Amino acid sequence: MDDDWFEVEDDELDGRQRAFVGHVRSHARNWPECLPRDTTVLVYEPGEELYGDEAEEDKGELRLIVDVSDLFEKRVILTLGAFLVEDELLCSAVHNQSYWPEENPSVTTVKSSGDPEELGAIAAAWFEEVLRRPAIGRLGGRSGWSFVPPGSPLPKGYRWMRGGPLPRA
Repeated sequence: MDDDWFEVEDDELDGRQRAFVGHVRSHARNWPECLPRDTTVLVYEPGEELYGDEAEEDKGELRLIVDVSDLFEKRVILTLGAFLVEDELLCSAVHNQSYWPEENPSVTTVKSSGDPEELGAIAAAWFEEVLRRPAIGRLGGRSGWSFVPPGSPLPKGYRWMRGGPLPRA
């Protein structure tokens, strides 16, 4: 059932946020290698200090977070976020603890405005595009990973982290 993705109490969301989450959630069950436990919802009410003294007026914010994991080592390699503030959307790689947007050359940042369903469709497509990318990492416990084009052969000295053939038991 798709209600397990982005689990949140309905009374925590306003109507616009509910429509947005519902639209993204309806697509999540089709995302490859993404389980409900890989998703999080953060809701900030208007007036909560998200940005410190820098913000002119805090209008509240909804953040949908998705962890992209190395499926075999059971660790998060990338965290993604879709931020909804009124009718504005930002989709970006985010810090894995603060969930603050950060630059990542492998992930295109998307900004848009519109109605909740339209923005939900944009966010869902953005999450899915990133989640469909195969990822590889170095053998031998070395850190680091990278996306590869779908259908690419596994380079020597690397292992599949996501999107490749399942390892043999």
